[in-house]
Amino acid sequence: MRCSGCGASIKSGSAFCENCGTAVPQPQVQNHHHYHHYQQSQPQSQPQPQPQVHHDQKSRIVAWILAFFFGTIGVHNFYLGFNGRGICQLLLTLSFIGMFISVPWVCIELIVIFFYSKDGRGVPLKM
Repeated sequence: MRCSGCGASIKSGSAFCENCGTAVPQPQVQNHHHYHHYQQSQPQSQPQPQPQVHHDQKSRIVAWILAFFFGTIGVHNFYLGFNGRGICQLLLTLSFIGMFISVPWVCIELIVIFFYSKDGRGVPLKM
């Protein structure tokens, strides 16, 4: 390495030129661990999610009509994709005692259908 002031040869690791006293620029040594940590802590550029378009939205009115006429056997829950609820209502209705549970359940769901805005997949209901 040569001195930028006088051109004399400089020993490696020296901070100053022995000939003229000019400060020797020191090479930048990167701490790879710190640099690696810095890279990891920076948020990665992710592609922006595209707005979801749901072409197969279920109708809130159809669900309400199904609940009104066939609610005790759970048809509206099958329509909305809540298959577990539908099976449960169907099995309860088939037992005589279950009818006393299923009818109030349907009355509550008739109200809930108008206020709960998503089907079993989380897709919003349309009017």
